[in-house]
Amino acid sequence: MSPRQFAALAGAAGLLLVAALVTVAAGGSQWSVAVAVDKWFQLAFSLAALGGFLYGARRASGAERRWRLWMAAAMASLSIGMSAWIWGQLIVGVALPTTTLAPVGFIMVPVLTLFGVLTLVHDEPSQRPEPAGRRRSRLLLGLDALIILGSVFVLVLVSALQSVFRAWPQTGLAIATVVAHPAAYLVLLAVVATLARTHRVICQPSVLLLSLASVAQATSGWLFAVLVGDGASRIPPLADSGFMACPVLFALV
Repeated sequence: MSPRQFAALAGAAGLLLVAALVTVAAGGSQWSVAVAVDKWFQLAFSLAALGGFLYGARRASGAERRWRLWMAAAMASLSIGMSAWIWGQLIVGVALPTTTLAPVGFIMVPVLTLFGVLTLVHDEPSQRPEPAGRRRSRLLLGLDALIILGSVFVLVLVSALQSVFRAWPQTGLAIATVVAHPAAYLVLLAVVATLARTHRVICQPSVLLLSLASVAQATSGWLFAVLVGDGASRIPPLADSGFMACPVLFALV
């Protein structure tokens, strides 16, 4: 795809996203309409991303093909999770179907995406051969990143999600999956940032879009966790802005 074609595609996708967000924001008292637009929009672009990765895998070979197959699996998981959520919320009528198949599907997306990223770098050695001491420093850098990430995660849990801990005995696994979802995306971002220092293949537009999608998903994921922890029975549809932007960015990868 030429840069001009990609720009046109990205512009069209961006306009659709803005239109969907405006529709959701203008939903007002018509909460069910806003939620329907929100969820069906996410599912549509998840399926579009799935089709795009499968199509790209057919035209690629080697590590590029394997990474797109992993991403197709991630998008399939996202589509399954979104379908389960739509079934529970819009058809069955459960306000927050966090005990359905949906959370598992959502959590598997960053896990499968991580495998895809690791596949990309598997066949590409470090671009700068380094002595053992420097390689060790790179490993320590990666460990430091994970330690910092873990520290931030703990701080978020202790401060913003105190109510989640209080609700734990009543909610159990549902709360665990709600918290694990955005945390998994943060781990993915930490790994991508670490690999970008030694692997040129990570420094490409597709991985940047993937990272932006992860940021969008993690942001709305944390907001969702905070609202659930505060006892919200309904999530404002506009709080799903990151969730809505994520599949759009994945579709552009």
